[in-house]
Amino acid sequence: MLCACSRQSVIYSLQSLWKERDFQVELCHSILQGKRDCKIRIEVIQYTSSG
Repeated sequence: MLCACSRQSVIYSLQSLWKERDFQVELCHSILQGKRDCKIRIEVIQYTSSG
């Protein structure tokens, strides 16, 4: 499923930039669902301090 792959790609990119954080990424709607655009909700769900 393309939408699931896109969601995983966003998670991978965010974790590559901010390794100490975990993210929850939710696809709200997409072009493949018939919408005009894609909307993704991104939340930081964990932050691990390094010190």
